[in-house]
Amino acid sequence: MGRKSQPTLALSRLRTAKPPAGSGCGSPSPTQIHHSSPPVAAAAEMEYMCLTCHYIDHANDEWKVRKKILNFVHMEAPFTLDQMVNIIVEKLHSWGIDRKLAAVVLDNCSSGEIVARELHRVFQARRLLLNGDLFQVRSCAHILNLTVQESWERASDITDRVRKMINYVKFERFQKFQDIAKVLRMDQKLLVIDSPDNWPSTYLMFDSACYYQDVFVRLTEQEGHYDVFLSANDWADVKALTEILDVVYHAMEKFPVENPTANLYFNEMCEIHVLLKTWCKSPSTVVAKVAGQMLSKFEGYWDLTRPVMAFASILDPRYKMKSLEYFFRLIYSDEQFTAKTMIDVIQNTFHNLYNDYKHQSSDSWKNPSVLCYSRNSNSCMGSVYSNGDDSKTFSRITLSDARRGLDQYIQETSSGQSLKSDLEIEARTLNEYLSTMDPSTVQGLVCAQDWLREDPEVVAGSGGHGDDGVPRGDELIVVPK
Repeated sequence: MGRKSQPTLALSRLRTAKPPAGSGCGSPSPTQIHHSSPPVAAAAEMEYMCLTCHYIDHANDEWKVRKKILNFVHMEAPFTLDQMVNIIVEKLHSWGIDRKLAAVVLDNCSSGEIVARELHRVFQARRLLLNGDLFQVRSCAHILNLTVQESWERASDITDRVRKMINYVKFERFQKFQDIAKVLRMDQKLLVIDSPDNWPSTYLMFDSACYYQDVFVRLTEQEGHYDVFLSANDWADVKALTEILDVVYHAMEKFPVENPTANLYFNEMCEIHVLLKTWCKSPSTVVAKVAGQMLSKFEGYWDLTRPVMAFASILDPRYKMKSLEYFFRLIYSDEQFTAKTMIDVIQNTFHNLYNDYKHQSSDSWKNPSVLCYSRNSNSCMGSVYSNGDDSKTFSRITLSDARRGLDQYIQETSSGQSLKSDLEIEARTLNEYLSTMDPSTVQGLVCAQDWLREDPEVVAGSGGHGDDGVPRGDELIVVPK
């Protein structure tokens, strides 16, 4: 780790089921932990805490993003949040990075907020950047997952009706359904039934239902006395809700990458923000309710992480302040004063962050102005507010519309460059191989595997493993898709 590098700590909690007594060689069943997972009895599980460090390695002036597992700690139940905080502080101190910590990213465990506040209190005395204002950061995938998960109850009625309809067709009228699909010359596609409390599976169910809408309508005409089929208004709602889920689902698909950078996902999240405000104006009651709840949740979670993502966008030589100006103007199209205020706040915070780094570093930049945004006449800031008549009210906008508008806005002031994507962590679960091992052995295997792993780009051609008989890293910790 470079001498001046300030790491970001990612904290995740994992559980793995123990085999029940007398099960012999039976394979244990791993259980992924996130808000939508069903609880598992404490007597039948072991819980671990994974401390992962993200940092910039500038050895040989290469400046590469690195991620290493520091500790894989068995948390003996029952444990308190104070014990968890003490373990984290102890491990960071043993690594000698307790005074170098920049930020912490926690998974979606329910105690995450309390742990973050306690860590902030402990590390505040160790001189956090900007007095700890940027200490806790949420991952973009976590924000979107919680936004949908905590809002979809507003669409529970229509979801139940779609589920009931598909269940009826699959178990009562499937042959007739297939015959109609053949008559309509439709390509075969899986007819999905979702898992309750798992919105990605609900999206796949809605998507498959929309694909076969003509088949369902034809079946409704033939069996009109059944109340399990959807009306025309129901189908309109399902299509609109599918559009909402489609945007979030495919945005989350982009987040897990091997060489993550944050500059791209500020734009992605802002585009979703714009769409949520648009969907709130839907004439459909259920769509407006779901979108309104999602907007409220999204803004609450996104406010915490938005400054960090905005800074990454500012540091992108293609965007600088341009995407910030463009999207805030679009999001707050009816409140231009609010947009200007928020832009100024982020810009001033960015300057303060730079000055904080400058104050801490003995290797300050010779010309600090290269990182500072200029307010001169060439700035595109002035063009945003120079003509109030230029502001438009959007009754409908899509992601492609937003991207086209941003591209046009940037093209007027600068040339484009290629982009990369965002830092992301995912929920993980242990596999069966580790379930019966002693916790100290588990930590040794997981950490050694992680520390000895080569860079992804180096091993891309060979797979990075010489002996397929030895458990590999992707076997030890499974990242669900």
